[in-house]
Amino acid sequence: MSSTSSNAVTNKMKEIFSQWGVPEEIMSDNGPQFSSEQFHKFSQDFKHFSASPCYLQPNSEAESGACIAKKILTQPYTFLALMSYRATPHTHTANDGKRKSHPSTYIASNLTQVLPSQEATTTRKDEETKIIYCGHFDKRHGVQTLPDPPPGDPVPVKLELQKV
Repeated sequence: MSSTSSNAVTNKMKEIFSQWGVPEEIMSDNGPQFSSEQFHKFSQDFKHFSASPCYLQPNSEAESGACIAKKILTQPYTFLALMSYRATPHTHTANDGKRKSHPSTYIASNLTQVLPSQEATTTRKDEETKIIYCGHFDKRHGVQTLPDPPPGDPVPVKLELQKV
């Protein structure tokens, strides 16, 4: 086991700890980078538990976390997926004890951008503007709304070439 791998792990953990704080405990597999003397010295401020990679039951949280991380990293907008995941309540963060649906099952649908139809929006705005313009024209020219003629009354019609 080279100390380079152990250095990389501790440096990455220091970076994470500087941003999020030192956790109370960490669970990892029995990888050589986690069993080195350097990591043992580094882990004095927190409890380090390791689980056998072949016996997955005690390591299920780590395996689940790795699965979630892989799904988030495969999204087209990784940072948006990460923000969505962090904003979603989970069983390990929820206090009510209810099982929450797993966010990785609906992350893709949450990140799909839905834009309003430009044609529908433009048509609606155009209709609203025409109604406003008609109202201004009618007001300016003193247009009056006439009642409909009763059925059977003659309606005079002026032809185009006819004089009044």
